[in-house]
Amino acid sequence: MHRRDAKSARLCLIYRQGAGTLQTALTEATRRGFALTELSFAAAGPQEEIVSATVRIEGIASIDDLAIAIARLDGIVNVESDPITSHAEDKPEPRSYL
Repeated sequence: MHRRDAKSARLCLIYRQGAGTLQTALTEATRRGFALTELSFAAAGPQEEIVSATVRIEGIASIDDLAIAIARLDGIVNVESDPITSHAEDKPEPRSYL
């Protein structure tokens, strides 16, 4: 992967914990050739079984296609992508896939 061809994004995954959903989502990302560079967690609401993970990814494959594939996984409640650009003024709006 040439650095200039790579695209970066933050994916916010809201999912039900305890069913291996996050592991399956991250496996899908790496299977599609994305590098996972950051991962953080937060509560997603009052229900303890619903959590949020934000992952920064980098790769040359379609970020939209990845987000759609992850959104279709069992246990996923919502997926949002937020492309990372080098110019703040060019920053597109986040996209939701559910």
